[in-house]
Parts: sequence; C-alpha cells; structure tokens
Amino acid sequence: MPGLTLSELELISNVEVLDIKRSALAKIHDLLSETKEHLHTAYAAAPIALPRGKNVFSGKISRGENYRGLPYMILDFPAYFSQQDIFAFRTMFWWGHFFSVTLHLQGKYFHYCQKNINDNFDQLLGKSLFISIAKTPWEYHYAVDNYILLEDEHRDVFGSLDFLKLSIQIPLERSRDLPGRASDFYHLMGDVVNV
Repeated sequence: MPGLTLSELELISNVEVLDIKRSALAKIHDLLSETKEHLHTAYAAAPIALPRGKNVFSGKISRGENYRGLPYMILDFPAYFSQQDIFAFRTMFWWGHFFSVTLHLQGKYFHYCQKNINDNFDQLLGKSLFISIAKTPWEYHYAVDNYILLEDEHRDVFGSLDFLKLSIQIPLERSRDLPGRASDFYHLMGDVVNV
C-alpha cells in the first residue's frame, strides 16, 4: 500500500478543516430550513394540487457524503414518493458546485400534469430552466448528458419522457438568494402544472 502524500498528510493533520466543514453544513441546514418556510408560505398563498400522502409536508432535510464523490444536502418539500409515482420539489446543495431546485414528476403525477405543462409551455421559456434528458431521474449534475437549457425546440419532448425534471441552478456565492428563488420557482411551476 502506498504511503500518504504530503498533501494528504497536511489535510489529515488539519483539524480546522473539519470544524469549518461542520460550521458550513450547519449554516446550509439552516438555509434549507428557511427555504422550507418560504415554500410553505408560497404553497399557502397558491396551493398546487398535491398528491394526498402522509409525508407530503414533512420537509425532510437529509445529507450524505457521496454524490459523485462529494458531500450534499437535500430538502424534499413538498414531496411525495412511492415506488412508481413521484411529485417532489427537491432543493439540493452539492459541495463545490451549486444549489438547485427541481420539480420532479413521475408516474401518475407526470401524466396528470403533462397536458397543463404542454398548454403552458411558453411560460417556461426564457427563465433559465433546465430539463433533464437523463435515463435515470436520480442525477442532479448539470452536464449536457443530464440537464439542458429548456428552449422552444423541447416543446414536444414531454411525450417521450418517462419522468419530468425541471430545474434551476443557483451559484454557491448566491446562497442568500436560495429561499426567494425557490419560492419564485414554486410559483412558476404552480402556474404551469395546476389545472
């Protein structure tokens, strides 16, 4: 087994690095909690016809250490997950990359909203929204094999998808914008998907 490099030794000798990480993640957790409050207020002002489920408004914040090798934190609110059917607003922090807010529709919820999305497609244009073109709904990076900027030419794509993910990206340095941007995104999606 090779020995530790000088850079690795410096890193594992530096306790302050983990203290800073802990502090940053605690602040990001607070930011996601604030985002949840903003989304709850947005829902109260303009409810989206959400699926009935016991956990739709639980607003769980979860975290992990290995989305593509890096730490992440997720708020699912409002959200409903079953094996085939998903209706979720997912707000995500990905270490070293971005914050994102994503509407994920799958199964009966996607089929239920599909006509409204097609009818209201023009409201989505020019808003720096991304649409997932991936084969799996569980990828969140913004590489061209996963998300592409939504444009008019994607109007007819919805009929060929098994799920729909529309997303906005917020740079890390604009973290204070996250609650407001998430709320604005919720209102836009409500205008588009509601009957």
